[in-house]
Amino acid sequence: MTGSKALVQSQENSLVGQSAGNAKLQFSVQTRLYIHHLNPDSSSIIFNYNGASTSFIPTGGSTSVSVFSAANREDTLEIPISISTTTGTVYGITQEIVGLPCDDQHFNNIFIHPATQTEAVTTSWDWGYVTTSGVPTCEYFHDTFARANWINFAQAPGNMWRSELSTDPNNPGGVSEVIFKTDDLWESNPRDRRNFNVVSYDFNTNSSEPVLETRYTYLHYREFSTGDSVCRRCSLTWGANATGQVYFAFWGGSRAVSLRTTTTAAGIVVSCITTSVCVTPKKDEENICFHGDSKVLLESGETKAMRDVKLGESVQVSSFDGSLSFSPVVFIPHRPNEREAMFVTLTTKKGRSIRMTSGHLVMATTTCQKGDSSLIRAEDVATGTCLVGAEGLEAVVSAVFGTAKGVYTLVTGHTDGLLVVDGIQASSFGKSHTAVNMFYHIHRALYFSGFHWLHQSSLFISFNEMLGDVAALIVDLLESLSAGRYI
Repeated sequence: MTGSKALVQSQENSLVGQSAGNAKLQFSVQTRLYIHHLNPDSSSIIFNYNGASTSFIPTGGSTSVSVFSAANREDTLEIPISISTTTGTVYGITQEIVGLPCDDQHFNNIFIHPATQTEAVTTSWDWGYVTTSGVPTCEYFHDTFARANWINFAQAPGNMWRSELSTDPNNPGGVSEVIFKTDDLWESNPRDRRNFNVVSYDFNTNSSEPVLETRYTYLHYREFSTGDSVCRRCSLTWGANATGQVYFAFWGGSRAVSLRTTTTAAGIVVSCITTSVCVTPKKDEENICFHGDSKVLLESGETKAMRDVKLGESVQVSSFDGSLSFSPVVFIPHRPNEREAMFVTLTTKKGRSIRMTSGHLVMATTTCQKGDSSLIRAEDVATGTCLVGAEGLEAVVSAVFGTAKGVYTLVTGHTDGLLVVDGIQASSFGKSHTAVNMFYHIHRALYFSGFHWLHQSSLFISFNEMLGDVAALIVDLLESLSAGRYI
């Protein structure tokens, strides 16, 4: 924590806080705070909030307490929180939040969950305060009245995927991953959020018609170690002017991951069934790339944005043994474009940043030991992981997701297929580096045989994109066959 913050004191019928200048903070109406226990390491807990305590909450259970909301939503306070277990152990948790619970109790949900994903039993605790997941904090997005939240609090390491709300029960909407992050960031853009631990979507239930409406969402959790999948199809049905929030949360340990659904909504009914349809994202190989503004070092000493690099220019590359050299660009897979994609920006302790799509491969090591690096997906890089830079290992201090336009990559004559981009070593490709890099040996052979003019042909680039799409489908099919039935 930084700065001088106030602790909120519990009184008989109200809550009063003291700011750094001893001015009393004002509170408005009485509301409710919902607490959900999703840590599988304890049979039951007592939740202590501002000096008040709940009765024991069983694992997978919920309760609520009466609290007061803040009149000024801009007040930033430190809320003292602790967890008591059946053994009498008390775990203190303090997290800075903006304001106090909302007047509208539907926004006030706290989830107690494991601090890390691990196969081993852990006594580490964390909590996510869903009020802070949206912008603005205590309101729905423009002209909407309800929010669906997909949450990843599973202790067993794995992938969680969810589909967007769809009117067709047999046709899932777009699929995205809900990533577990130990730093418990709740970052968002307001409408359809690509978050750590939670993805939220605000939808409109305002209708003068009394006819019931139904939307469907598919959820899939696949464990890393076992390959086991838990797949559900859930429906949301509501009448006119229903309002509130619905939560879909995967939680539990290895071979015990389950889906917990809860709602604080008025007039929204949720129902889930087991399904053999296990959704995964449709991977777009052509959009597994760097951002066009990413910089490469030319042999001349000039630094150039990737979107401006020309065929034949010699750029800095790396080898799997860590050595650096320069190699000519033999193929540029993407023509100048403004394609929109989801990017992750990885920033290191040295202040260096690299921006690439979430499925792109970057050279990194989780142990931060020299010689222990490998290519991993950018979206899987957590804070504390070390990237392999041109000047050595660099610890990652932040990973921020966001959409941007312009996807580019370069294929060089170096047969290892590695680039140095923004001072960081990375693959030219995503998905399977070995398979895709072997495919581009054809382009290298054509270039060095004097057919480099062919690589500037729009027809050849379009043909290459078509071949890339076919190759991506084959890789996806092989992955599906090895892991079960996915769409």
